[in-house]
Amino acid sequence: MWRSYFIGLSFLVIYLMTTFRYLAPVVHYQLDYAYISEVLCINRDKPQLQCLGKCQLRKKVMRLSQHQQQKETLLQHLICSFNPVESVPDLLALLPPLPESLSTSSLSVLHTPGTCSAALPAPFHPPRHT
Repeated sequence: MWRSYFIGLSFLVIYLMTTFRYLAPVVHYQLDYAYISEVLCINRDKPQLQCLGKCQLRKKVMRLSQHQQQKETLLQHLICSFNPVESVPDLLALLPPLPESLSTSSLSVLHTPGTCSAALPAPFHPPRHT
């Protein structure tokens, strides 16, 4: 019983860490605000910009988003390179023949080898009211 609680709690912690990964640089910026604004800020000689270390925060967030984009690109490449449907025609030959009631037109079309059948879902766009 304790094992199931531990597993559930572990998954919850991992989920929260991935959800709030963009919050960590903001918290770090707030905790070390004085040091970042006085020492690390590249615009401290231009007080009219009122940067106060936000440039450092922007760099960290941009690094996180670029890392996330690289991971998504790599994942998409791996999904496209692994194409398990290539072995489907060979497996279909091992199956018994289909009954007469099922026609070949009702079967889905097989993918051609070398094409990517996996695609990331399109982003949701709400309907426009005109």
